[in-house]
Parts: sequence; C-alpha cells; structure tokens
Amino acid sequence: MRAGLPGDVLPPDIPACRNRTHAQLRNRHEGQDQFGTAQGVGVALCQGVPVEDIGCDAGGAELHEVFPLAHGADCESTLGKNILDTPYAPCYRSEGRAERFCGIMYTVYGDESHDETQQRVFAVAGLFGDETAWESVKKRWADRTGGKLFHAVDCESDTGDFADSPHSENLRLYKDLAKLLANSNLLGYGHAMDIGEFFALFPEAVENQPYYMCFQEVVTRFAQYTSVCIPPDKVECIFDLNHDVEYNAALLYSYMVNLPEWKFHQFLADKISFASRKEPGIQMADLVARETMKHMDNIVGPVKRLPRLSMRALARTRRFKFDFFPKEYFQDLKRNIGRLIRPGGSISEYKKWREGHSLVDNAANRLRYMTWLRSMQNRGSS
Repeated sequence: MRAGLPGDVLPPDIPACRNRTHAQLRNRHEGQDQFGTAQGVGVALCQGVPVEDIGCDAGGAELHEVFPLAHGADCESTLGKNILDTPYAPCYRSEGRAERFCGIMYTVYGDESHDETQQRVFAVAGLFGDETAWESVKKRWADRTGGKLFHAVDCESDTGDFADSPHSENLRLYKDLAKLLANSNLLGYGHAMDIGEFFALFPEAVENQPYYMCFQEVVTRFAQYTSVCIPPDKVECIFDLNHDVEYNAALLYSYMVNLPEWKFHQFLADKISFASRKEPGIQMADLVARETMKHMDNIVGPVKRLPRLSMRALARTRRFKFDFFPKEYFQDLKRNIGRLIRPGGSISEYKKWREGHSLVDNAANRLRYMTWLRSMQNRGSS
C-alpha cells in the first residue's frame, strides 16, 4: 500500500484527525455539521492486542528515516516487531457497549504541549488509572529514568537536562518510556487543536482559550471513564503547574463539578490539584501530550509526515484515544456562534446563561457559551 496519497486508507490503529480535509483519513462527510459529537480515534476499551515496537527512534530529527514523508513510501516497511510475547491483559471488561475499568481511587495526571512556534498546534493530554496501576508504572518509570526529571521536548531535542546526553541515548530513553506507557494498565486521552485556524476565525478570543477548550475535553473524557468504573468512585485530576492558566482552569473545573444538569459532574473530585514535573505522573502525561501535539503538527505544519512510531505504539493498545480539531470544526463553531445573534430560542438561552454568570455579550463569552453547550449536548448524551 502506498501511504499518504489521496484516496489511500491508513491502518485503523492510526489516529485520524477528526473532520480534517485529508481524504485518506477523513471520518466525517462533506456537508455534515463538523460541530457534532466527538469521535474518538480508538475502538472501545478492550482486552489487549499486541503492542507494536516503536523502532529505533522515537521521532524528531530521525523521523524521516523511519516514516518517510508522504512520497508514496511503503507503509508496511516501517512497521516494527511486536514487543509482547503474550497478549496484554488489563483489568477491563466490556458489557455490551459499556466500558468497565476495575479499580478504585482513580487519578488523572494531565499536561499540555505546543509546537515550537506556539502558533500552529496546542494539545492537552492525560493518563487515568487506579492506585495499583499508578504505583506499578511509577516504579518502572523511576527505574528507567534513574530519577532524572523527564521532559519530552528536552529529551527528544537534546536540551535542558538532556543536553549533555548523547542523542542516541536520549532517543532510546524516549522510546523505552513510550513502550512503558503502552504496556501499562493506564488509559490515555489527548486532545489537540489547530490554533492558527482558531485565532484566525476568533481573533477576539482570550489568549489561553485553546488551553481551556482542550482542558475541558480531557476532564470530560475522564469523567466519562470514571462513570463506568467498577467499583464506582470519583477521579482526582492533577495537572501540571502553569501559572498562566491555573486560576481559570480551577474555576472551569469547579464550574463543571457544580453543574447538576451535566450527568458526569458527580464523578469528579471536588477540587483540582496542580503539581510540578517532579511528579512522575506529570512527566508521563507530558509524553502523551507531546505525541498528541506532534501528530497534529505533522498534518497541519509546514512539513507533512506520517504517524510517529511512538504514537503508533500508544494508539495500537486501544487504551489511548485522541481527538483533533482542525479548521472545519472551528468554521462550524463560528457559524453556530453567529446564530446566537439571530432571533429565536437559542439567543434567549444564551442570554439566560450569560446573565446567570454575570457576563457581558462579547465574542469571548459567546465562544465560552458554545464550548459549554457542546459539552452539555454531546458529552451529556453519550
């Protein structure tokens, strides 16, 4: 199969950018409302499938050698070997369409990532597990890192704490840590958006709006996961310290927790926490956030690349899911926001919501309302 050409179909394990214009990966039809329900990339949580080897390189400078640019390269030749001799057997079970995760005392660690220019792609990702799963993976993480504070971009680009390490050694570490997550009992979710298109369509949006939008999607997804856990419990969310967004993120989280009409609010712990990169869970979330960001950047950025092997390894577990918001999504979002100024029921509901939160009518608050409305309509009914 010739990968990357219009009309080709990539293997089902490859994360597909939702609604994007690439014909070979589109999963919505032209003419459909792109503002519809999110479609995650993986299949429902299920018992394990073999995890594909990440290969010699995690990505970055050597990526073109293991995943050539879309010039019709043979995709099959880039596949690695299975790193598991026996099927992975996590503690999930499926009852009809419901998904179940056996455990208690659930915790999510989350982090964000962006491209080097901070102008193309922004992503937030998280990892979900019970106390036993986290205890196991943290021990193995510490053993492999030797206690060094892992930062994905520094490890891959030989900067920061990894400046004095050989490039090959850094890539090997990145590869091993990605494998470690793929072989863990954790669930992962990443959400990325094309911020260039977003700010082009919404120039009056607040500076950190992409963070809040991705953050809301990630928290919502893990609240959903918690709702189908056995035994039932709440999930504690711990995100990376970021003073630019921490205050408003906590307010948004509190709003979600105290929203009785949203059926998943009861599964979130009362308060959100923030931790530094000394916390291994934050380091792990950082790796998943970078993979989420890089996958979308390889689609919308100046250099088009096929999926990284590290992303393949995570996606093929079917415990890691990803959503990507391209320009078509934001075009539909803008059209929906425009409808708020027309006479009818939607404007009265918007006015009621705005007055209930003591907000003025401006572009930023219309965007905030549409983000909230989407969460209520699409997440609440799933």
